[in-house]
Amino acid sequence: MKKYPVFLSLISVLILTSCSSIIKKTFISQMENGFSNEKTLYVINSENDPELIWDSMPVALKTMEVMLSQDPCNNKLKIILATGYVSYAQGNLAQLAQITKNTNYTQSKHLSHRAQNLSLRGRDYALSALESKYPDFSRNVRIDKELTLAQTTVEDVPALYWAAAGWTGGISSNINNMENIAELPVAVAIMQRAMELDRYYKDGAILEFFIAYGARKPNATKENMADSKKYLEEVVAYTHGNRAYPYVVYAESVAVKRQDIKLFDEMLNKALAVNPNEVMKWRLVNTIAQERAAWLQTQKELLFIDFEEVKE
Repeated sequence: MKKYPVFLSLISVLILTSCSSIIKKTFISQMENGFSNEKTLYVINSENDPELIWDSMPVALKTMEVMLSQDPCNNKLKIILATGYVSYAQGNLAQLAQITKNTNYTQSKHLSHRAQNLSLRGRDYALSALESKYPDFSRNVRIDKELTLAQTTVEDVPALYWAAAGWTGGISSNINNMENIAELPVAVAIMQRAMELDRYYKDGAILEFFIAYGARKPNATKENMADSKKYLEEVVAYTHGNRAYPYVVYAESVAVKRQDIKLFDEMLNKALAVNPNEVMKWRLVNTIAQERAAWLQTQKELLFIDFEEVKE
């Protein structure tokens, strides 16, 4: 079954490496538009079988990397690649790494390494898109976050979001790498700038990020928890409660941090109560979120110190 997309990918590579520059640019433009237009995104986002999407992504991503090698200044392709790599790494590999941690530690560690590697690859594509507009952006943002980010505009939000998501995803996939952790404030500042420019980008994805960050940040306080609750309420209101992921994030960040099993169950039940077919453009993300919610329900004994006592 998987030979067919590989065959198509090989055809794409042969076309790109053998034809004239004019034909190459036309082909790349058509492929780029195919991957980014509304109809294509709808087909992907309305899928109800996440594995089908995950299985098809590696070939698609490598095909687009070949396309980018023929058109290295194409920022649209860079953002598509950033989106694809970070989504695949964090939505698939990082989740599998967690699920297999207690049953196959070697495999889990391998998956975590892949998640880190591909998250940072996605980050680098997003940073490269920013570099083309703001020379030395990657270096400058590490030196002076405020000054460097102040020049960005609303048009930069996709690159900012995926740079920050890939950066924080790479860090969370290997929390023992102190060098990476030291750069967390840079990644968070980039996400904060994206929120300043377009608060509801990707239907509240930035708010979902800050739900988790408020509870998981080093030395999180009650005020941080309160901020997380405000972000939850805001994104739930914005999406009319039709996205499951905000509830899942709040459950595994705030509820676990507070060791509040009742809140944990409440949030996961709300996530599972969302009808994934209500808003078709969110069906894929809701299906993924509900799969995670169902798995988290089986992990209470590991997540809560007093689980057995409460269970009784």
